[in-house]
Amino acid sequence: MDDKNILSSNRSHKRLDQRLSLTSLCLISHHPFLSTFRELLLLLKRLIDGCSQRLSEDGQYSKDIIWATLTGCWTEPIPPRVMQDIRELETWILMLLSAPVSVPGKTKVLLEVLPSNIIPTFEFALPDHTRFSFVDFPLHLPLELLGIDTAMKVMAAIMLESKVVLQSRNYNAVSMCVLALVALMYPLEYMFPVIPLLPSFMPSAEQLLYAPTPFVIGVPASFFAHKAIDIPNDVIVVDLDTNQLLISDDINIPDMPVPDCTELKNNLRKSLDKLLLSVPEMESKSDEMAEMNYTFDSDIVDIAVRVAMVYSFFNSANVFANFCEHTRTLRLYPRPVVALQTESFLRSRPQFTQFIAELCKLAFTIYIF
Repeated sequence: MDDKNILSSNRSHKRLDQRLSLTSLCLISHHPFLSTFRELLLLLKRLIDGCSQRLSEDGQYSKDIIWATLTGCWTEPIPPRVMQDIRELETWILMLLSAPVSVPGKTKVLLEVLPSNIIPTFEFALPDHTRFSFVDFPLHLPLELLGIDTAMKVMAAIMLESKVVLQSRNYNAVSMCVLALVALMYPLEYMFPVIPLLPSFMPSAEQLLYAPTPFVIGVPASFFAHKAIDIPNDVIVVDLDTNQLLISDDINIPDMPVPDCTELKNNLRKSLDKLLLSVPEMESKSDEMAEMNYTFDSDIVDIAVRVAMVYSFFNSANVFANFCEHTRTLRLYPRPVVALQTESFLRSRPQFTQFIAELCKLAFTIYIF
């Protein structure tokens, strides 16, 4: 290549800085290792940036040449040095995708993506099916952001098939809260659409809010203003930034049974107190140790919250305690069909409430235990 071609190529390399738009890395999997996948994607980004920085140090290549090649924006022949880095990155990705899957309750996978003296080994493991399902996001987050009273009101609305929209300026917070609220319904399984984050700039995204089905959707705080629409009358909006519920007069959410709900709230407060009590201890430690302790304490709080939901609420006397005594098996094969004897079940509750009257119908027609 002559000097003119080299200079022309270098100028085109540097123009990439102005042409490239925002790029997202997405890992698609049905396995629930969210935090580990996030760390792996951040590591991949650092590897790509490191390769780009190394190539740009001599001034011959743009610092965005690796990204341009990977995203298909590079239209010229790929230089040999760049191709070598691309091959190494693609080999790293292939090895990651080829990693085996752990057997729940029996095996775990230790994945060394870089030498152990550079980054710790990643661990993948799933609990036995008799234990709580694996949840890799902060279940206590909606309780912490909304407060326990408001969060329980939102939970009641979701259980009773209301259309619920969560909004916040913090995209990560609203996404995690949507997932957490649905996961807190265990042992019930939510069977309707769940969208952690509905983008404001997605064409006709607002049409999903008019769907004739219940849903739980997260949106940016600017969603309704950007779409220039009013909140539909049958939609409940939960504002995570102001801790407010926007509920139309046409919507009625029955109250949960008082004694059971009171016990649940008390246990949830005790669970959150464990997290608050650990804050002064973390402030006196190094950043790395504090982060490890917070993750550990957060996991303890999440387990306590799940235990409280199951034993203090779903298995309480006025909700679903001893519900098996009021069921009839209609069919075993090919799929079990169980019917609830609603009248005898409701008569067996110490305190009859409209909430449980509606929930018991939905639990055996919509939800799956």
